[in-house]
Amino acid sequence: MNKTDTNIDLINKLKKGNLFFENQSLNSDDYSKTDWVIISDYNDRIVFVNQCLIDFMNTNGFAKNIIGEKISSVFPFITEEDLIENKKMLTEKNELIFEKEYNVFEKKLQMHNRIIPVINNGKLIQMIIIINELANNNQENNKTGHTQESEKELNSMKSNFLSVVSHEFRTPLAGILSSTQLLQKYYQKWETEKNEKYLNQIVESVNYVTNILDHLSVIETDANNTITLKPVSVDISEFLEAIINENKMLFNTEVNIHKSFNLQEREHYIDKNLIRYIIGNILNNAIKFTQQSNEIFFSVDDNSQNLIFIITDFGIGIPSGEQTYIFEPFYRASNTENIKGTGFGLSIVKRMIDLYNGKIFIKSQLNKGTSITIILPKIEKEKE
Repeated sequence: MNKTDTNIDLINKLKKGNLFFENQSLNSDDYSKTDWVIISDYNDRIVFVNQCLIDFMNTNGFAKNIIGEKISSVFPFITEEDLIENKKMLTEKNELIFEKEYNVFEKKLQMHNRIIPVINNGKLIQMIIIINELANNNQENNKTGHTQESEKELNSMKSNFLSVVSHEFRTPLAGILSSTQLLQKYYQKWETEKNEKYLNQIVESVNYVTNILDHLSVIETDANNTITLKPVSVDISEFLEAIINENKMLFNTEVNIHKSFNLQEREHYIDKNLIRYIIGNILNNAIKFTQQSNEIFFSVDDNSQNLIFIITDFGIGIPSGEQTYIFEPFYRASNTENIKGTGFGLSIVKRMIDLYNGKIFIKSQLNKGTSITIILPKIEKEKE
């Protein structure tokens, strides 16, 4: 039996109610009892519709006899222009398969279409049009796909968040460990003042770890784009010296950090934990990415309104086309693949600076180094 005879035989089986599963020329996996089937003659008049389509039409209040009617008059979503174009293409192809959105009884439905030609003596005499609705399946598939993607993204974010927390805790924990070990060894030999110094460093580090979690929480949940600052009076020079030593201890490196603290006032009213996080993160990156030169310049200035921090390294630099992206969560420059990191720390820094109403600027050249300027407004001490 040739292809033409098979398609004619298909029509007979459809009319008898023996649906397409019995016909070997069709893949039964492509069809179900929910498909709409229309058979038209060469003049596009309907000669057969299956029960599924009849039931759909009755449900939508369209109960008239449609046999002999033009397809386009009964189903306006199948236009005469479409049918003419389909017949042209069917002279060259064994079948047409396409997807299209139709407006069916005031409902927009995404439909899968399959049109099979019935040819006798080389002429197209009828068309078998098989239509099924993709909307429900696509919605389910999209929902499933979206859920899987969301779960994958969530798992990735959880993994990255844990890496970030581990990274950010490592610096203060290293300070706690070092101070504790020194106290264990020399507590009996040192004077009270020196012991208190290291005990205070331990307390500071513990408070810092606690505040990391507080600030991360603020960044995620703050709805008004504000942050509650907790300013205290601090000797900036001593404070920054502690941050420098803490980060050098973490890397166990001989990096030379050249300091220039040009401050009009020694004491400043600042949020210690916020600035410690910001400066510590930038300094941490400078040390990490300047392994060859081992030279870093760190300057601090102030004026009547702002504190100005500048940290310059002579390391690997940032590719010019990527500098606008480095504050994006999890973004890492293309030349940092072999250097451990999460790509999340700078996004937190940027968010904290924004909430502080400050500014951050970057100048960088590939393989020459990076200079980061941070401008934070001074906080006035509340009058008692």
